[in-house]
Amino acid sequence: MTECVVFPNLNDAQLQDSYGCTNAGELVKKMLTPGEFTDLANTVQEVNGYEVGMKDKIQRAKKLINGAFGESGEYYANMAYFALIKLHILPSELFALSENEQAFIFAAAEIYSKEQKKLQDKAKRK
Repeated sequence: MTECVVFPNLNDAQLQDSYGCTNAGELVKKMLTPGEFTDLANTVQEVNGYEVGMKDKIQRAKKLINGAFGESGEYYANMAYFALIKLHILPSELFALSENEQAFIFAAAEIYSKEQKKLQDKAKRK
């Protein structure tokens, strides 16, 4: 997929260094949000003559939520999942929020997740 990106040059060593990466694949994952990464993958497939149907998009989203695209993608996908399921905020709305608002929601999600895990562990011990 990275070979299809013309700009920026994902093979530029200086650009890779600025993101702490050593190759184009790592760079594109660090540069893009999970949604942007999915949009890029869909666009590359369409440009190259592959039709991306709804079923494929759903499968990609599931893989993204389950962490198939790396740790940073997994984190943001899980935060978007939490915001959608618990707060009824669309991912596009979440990532349009200020960084401070996103940080607050992410912190709340982490706290909620830890509390839920404690409750589950307590229920298993009974």
